[in-house]
Amino acid sequence: MINLDVFYFKNKYPLLFKENNEHIFHEANMFLNNIEDKKTLQIYSRVIFRFIFWINVYELQITPDILKDYKMFLENPQPYELFVGCKMPFNHPLWKPFNSKLSSSSVKFNLIILQNFIKNQFPNTQIIEI
Repeated sequence: MINLDVFYFKNKYPLLFKENNEHIFHEANMFLNNIEDKKTLQIYSRVIFRFIFWINVYELQITPDILKDYKMFLENPQPYELFVGCKMPFNHPLWKPFNSKLSSSSVKFNLIILQNFIKNQFPNTQIIEI
């Protein structure tokens, strides 16, 4: 069982955590807890956490065009200093969501996972297909 810990996120990134997005953590945990394969769970957790991190930095909500906006971000993560850094364990103070720019195939893969997540956990949001 996985738990994207809201309290850890609040403590580690207090200026980035937005109370109105706490429900996204809940939905992410529900979605991830349905994944049985350990490797798949690891990958999906990383993709979804990065997405939640981005949502919190820019104070966004899940809207129909969220994946279009996230695709543009993945292709050029800004501010670079906040999002890209050396590979570190998640609990390390210098941890960043990315350790390099994503390839175009990685961007597509991330978006497929997130489309699945949003369609399953936010069925009333008609996302624009990428």
